[in-house]
Amino acid sequence: DLPEALAAGTTCQKLLLLGTDEMTRGARPAVAEALGARVDLVFAVKGMLEVLPPGQSKATGVLRLLEFLGVERERVLAFGDGENDAGMLELAGCGVAVGNAAPEARAVADVVLAETNDQAA
Repeated sequence: DLPEALAAGTTCQKLLLLGTDEMTRGARPAVAEALGARVDLVFAVKGMLEVLPPGQSKATGVLRLLEFLGVERERVLAFGDGENDAGMLELAGCGVAVGNAAPEARAVADVVLAETNDQAA
């Protein structure tokens, strides 16, 4: 049982819940209620709900790498299509979403391409 394992101090870097889009979207509120502030929830693609440690995301990973390399955020070009890309697109000096990106990614992108992730951009 996941809530019991987390309550016992078990750590996990990422848990993926896979199913139909309807199934995973329906599960999100229940997972959020069961696990609360102990996790962050984000969709990568339709039917894939990611359960992450609080505060962990593509954006935090990119930020750590930039700090390590001594590179400014303004020099970063990031591409994305999913809800899980939104923070990274917002962090980058130029965030680019593909045409069929999730609304969360499109909303924060500096550029939204006409091309989708199913085409050559």
